[in-house]
Amino acid sequence: MKKILFLDIDGVLVTMDSLCNSASGRAAAFCIDAVDNLNKLIEETEAKVVVSSTWRIGVAKCEMQQELNKRGVNCEVVDFTPQTFGRHRSREIGSWLDEENDIHYVILDDDLGPSYNPFFGHRAVVTSMAGGFDEDSLEEALRLFAKCDDGICDCISGEELRGKIQVYQEDRYE
Repeated sequence: MKKILFLDIDGVLVTMDSLCNSASGRAAAFCIDAVDNLNKLIEETEAKVVVSSTWRIGVAKCEMQQELNKRGVNCEVVDFTPQTFGRHRSREIGSWLDEENDIHYVILDDDLGPSYNPFFGHRAVVTSMAGGFDEDSLEEALRLFAKCDDGICDCISGEELRGKIQVYQEDRYE
């Protein structure tokens, strides 16, 4: 079964400290500790990366791969989540999951808006701009992937997600 890591960049690899120590936004320095932790996660789980960050907008997959590698991230970028302007990242991840089957996944993100929690909270590692992908976050991500390895996976498919979102929206707006 494939292991996928949905990767946000700002707040995961770019922290306030690394941002303050760089020249400009896109050239923001990655936090060395966060990169090391991400590399450990990828090495231990053999997860592939689907970039969900806004950094994916306007670049090709090969350019993103090169950018991450240039900054020390040892990963294989297999895809981007689709761009659905005006919609939250949870919908974009859900759209990506619609096209895939039999996937174990973990989401690394610092911006888990209200639409995330009912659907992805149990598969997400919430980071922050203050600390990024730190040791605690690494341990949590490893734990989530290990659950899947142990046959206790609670990943939901795109079809299940659509049903949950529809029920959630109906309940919320009635």
